[in-house]
Amino acid sequence: MVSGLEGFRKRSARWWGVLGLLVLLPTGVVAQNVGRIAGVVTDATTGDPLPGVNVTIEGTTLGAASDIDGQYYILNVPPGRYTVRASMIGYQPVVVENVVVHADRTTELNFALQEATVEIGEIVVQAVRPDVERDKTSTSQIVRFDEVQAIPGIRDIGDVLTLAADVIDGHFRGGRQGEEYYTLQGMGIVNPLDNSSAFMPIMSAVEEVEVITSGFSARYGNAQSGVVRISMKEGSRTHWSTRIDSRFRAPGRKHFGPSVFDPEANPYLKLLYYNEGNIWLTGDPGSDTPQPFYGAMASGLTSYFAGDTLAQLAMARALYEQMRRDINRKYGDEIDYQLELATGGPINERMRMFMALGIRKEWPFLPTENPDVEYQAMGNVVVDVTQNTTFRLSGGMAHQRNNVFPGRNSVSGYQRWLWDRIVGIEDRRRTNVQLGGRFTHVLSPSTYYELQLSTLHTFDEIGSAPTPPVLPDTVDLNWAVGTLSWPNNNSPDGINYQVGNDLFQREKTRTISFEGSFTSQVTPAHLVQGGVQINSYLIDVSNFINVRSTRYEENYRARPFEGAVYLQDKMEFEGLIANVGLRLDVWYSGMDYYVDLFEPFGKPDSVGRFDPGKGVREKPPVHVRLQPRLGISFPISSTTVFHLNYGSFMQRPSFQYIVSRQIGQLRNEPIYLGNPRLRPETTNSYDVGFVQALGGGFTLDVSGYYKDVKNLVQQADFIDDRAGYQVSSYFNLDYADIRGFRIALTKRRGSFTGAINYQYSHATGKSPTATAATPIFNRDTLGVVTTDLTNVPTRDILLDFDRRHNLIVTATYATGANWGPRIFGKYVLNNMTFSVYSTLRSGRPYTSPSDLRRINAKSTPAEYNTDLKISKRFRNFFGASASFYFEVFNLFNNKILNYSYLFRRPTPTNPNLPLQYYEQYGIDDRENGVRYWWDKGRQGPFAVDQSFLIYSNEPRSYHFGMILEF
Repeated sequence: MVSGLEGFRKRSARWWGVLGLLVLLPTGVVAQNVGRIAGVVTDATTGDPLPGVNVTIEGTTLGAASDIDGQYYILNVPPGRYTVRASMIGYQPVVVENVVVHADRTTELNFALQEATVEIGEIVVQAVRPDVERDKTSTSQIVRFDEVQAIPGIRDIGDVLTLAADVIDGHFRGGRQGEEYYTLQGMGIVNPLDNSSAFMPIMSAVEEVEVITSGFSARYGNAQSGVVRISMKEGSRTHWSTRIDSRFRAPGRKHFGPSVFDPEANPYLKLLYYNEGNIWLTGDPGSDTPQPFYGAMASGLTSYFAGDTLAQLAMARALYEQMRRDINRKYGDEIDYQLELATGGPINERMRMFMALGIRKEWPFLPTENPDVEYQAMGNVVVDVTQNTTFRLSGGMAHQRNNVFPGRNSVSGYQRWLWDRIVGIEDRRRTNVQLGGRFTHVLSPSTYYELQLSTLHTFDEIGSAPTPPVLPDTVDLNWAVGTLSWPNNNSPDGINYQVGNDLFQREKTRTISFEGSFTSQVTPAHLVQGGVQINSYLIDVSNFINVRSTRYEENYRARPFEGAVYLQDKMEFEGLIANVGLRLDVWYSGMDYYVDLFEPFGKPDSVGRFDPGKGVREKPPVHVRLQPRLGISFPISSTTVFHLNYGSFMQRPSFQYIVSRQIGQLRNEPIYLGNPRLRPETTNSYDVGFVQALGGGFTLDVSGYYKDVKNLVQQADFIDDRAGYQVSSYFNLDYADIRGFRIALTKRRGSFTGAINYQYSHATGKSPTATAATPIFNRDTLGVVTTDLTNVPTRDILLDFDRRHNLIVTATYATGANWGPRIFGKYVLNNMTFSVYSTLRSGRPYTSPSDLRRINAKSTPAEYNTDLKISKRFRNFFGASASFYFEVFNLFNNKILNYSYLFRRPTPTNPNLPLQYYEQYGIDDRENGVRYWWDKGRQGPFAVDQSFLIYSNEPRSYHFGMILEF
């Protein structure tokens, strides 16, 4: 590691020299988002190799000629289905249809040509996708759009991830969220502020997606646990095709339990709304010291109307009815819908295009003024500049507007929005745009290079409540006291309204990326590639937090920079295929750090305000990391392949931990400070497995893995007794130990297809997130620092997202054109598909309030879900192909407990009362169950049915859709 900007400058010449040297070397795997077709051409009679045979991909300019040994290879083939033709004078041409090419894979396609003595037609053969991929050195799952469209609920890439057993709740093989990297057309779509995906592309725009959970190549950086590689469709050179998919959800309530506005189901409503004046006058008859309920209204009505009890009572009831004006309100009768359009084809002889548009409208689980909406657009234009030069311009855009329920997972939170759909609910707007171009120049049939330039812009804004986000200097320090801070709109049932939320967020990022790569088939056994990658970032954040009370401000800009070079050789021999790679990453935060975190801004001025500019700061270090990658495949036979891989993976922490700054808006005191000195998080991953073809289209894929994770980010708090405040920052203090195995049984061919995917995992460490196990450092008046590790487990614990077992089953049966009974001369059950998608997984670990020392020693109940889809296709529906489908989600109406609400970790000061009642009584116990637990410990029988909070999933729902293709 080099410390300081000056060191960076002194050594920059050496680093760029290394970059240049590596780029000039013959290097690599298949570049960008393309694959490779290779094989041998022989004489069908003698078996001798045939040199000089032309092998071409129809509808493209791609092709090759077989060499003296009959071998050929075609590089730079975009993923898709193709027709490949082999021809030679004196031999019958052979055409193979439905040849599938995957990104970063070699599709083996051999030809045996018959000698022709007379002119006859060509031989047409249907390609069969092999059950075993010989060159697969990683653990991954490739999903093609046409293979999963029959499965219920597969709408976008996020849904595809749920098909992988080793991806659970956004965690890839036991890693923290955000440890994966997403690419679209070879270009990153990751928000650098929090390492999340900028958007999830709709499946109508996707040719294929590969979910890699181990052994990804040296081309990919900033990923520890997985890579999601998305290939967009491209327009045909010969014809236009269009696909329209429309679907809607039948009306129905989206939460378990009764309506939240039903007095018959909520005792507090029935008590106060239907009861006449007696209960308002007398209060809770079961209380030792009953107090009139009407006194709780409007800051105590007992001091109004000259003490006239009847007037006070009438006013109290009128105010309560106004507050609860939605009593008996009906909801759940809204219709959700989604519409997608995908079209593509030739513009002229040298140019073709593809475009996909999508709109989704969904109503939240409780009434809101507006639905959640998402608009998405994706597309590309491909230009054949010359015979050997191609330019691709591609991009994607997603705009989302969502309702955010503050406190969705807490009782105190839902009090703010249950009866207030205006200021009680936040409005979130996100717009993310990616645009990039890729220039490919083929120097020879065995060599080409690519230059790629792309940009990603993200914008995320949240706002609610009438409170202004910025306070003028003239506002008194006691401004927060009064109706603007906390409106006195309480009632006897304790549920407020017009309180709203006081978070305002505005976060923007910009990523500009350049990549240059050089690919060459140096020999038939060596496909090598090398490249250089450069990313320049702009982070622009302006957030205002708790503006009604503590009033914190996050306002910072940063321009970090990172670069990398990579080198990889794919070696293919008869009994051995190896991917050997090396990657060098360099990154620099570009922001100075504060030396003394106990008093980072120094001393306050005479009125108690701090000046961030007066703190002692230093230049951050430049981080350099070398990462070797090795993957080996042993094809024992055409049906058996063993593989193993090792990788050293580095990930730069998300910039929210590196360059952020949160200060108090009144005194400028530091609250949270990012740490520009953070080192990369690292994972050493080991994976071994085998793939076995069982016959009949069945394939068994088994792999075991171990991950040693170090330098994970962890928050630490600093308290100086003289300063009188607490500062939080982030350090590389945490680690994780993850192990498990995966078994996948798949069947891809025939009328019956499906898969059984199972994962066993065991993930341990100190903390599941960067903020869950915070050490505290305290400096007393004498300068002595002591460490408080109360929040840090004394031994490794199961991470709270760990699920020991995860089983995913998909099964699809497709009927043929002449299948089933005939009615009036028609096969009514022909061209139909019946598909089931089921999941079974272990519960998550949690800490019982009965023994706080045994952290995450207990487990929540197992979770089950089954979805069903039935579709029927009409090949000629008014001149187009049409499919009509019906989906049932949560077929058996299973309930899944809301982990974030019910199983929060209890502490001595916060014992988590709901969890105590959950462990002692049945959920639906009318007197003691957690469904009504809020009544416990309160004066008065104000029971609230909280079914809508207890369960995180939706009840059974029905969806209908139609697809037109022409």
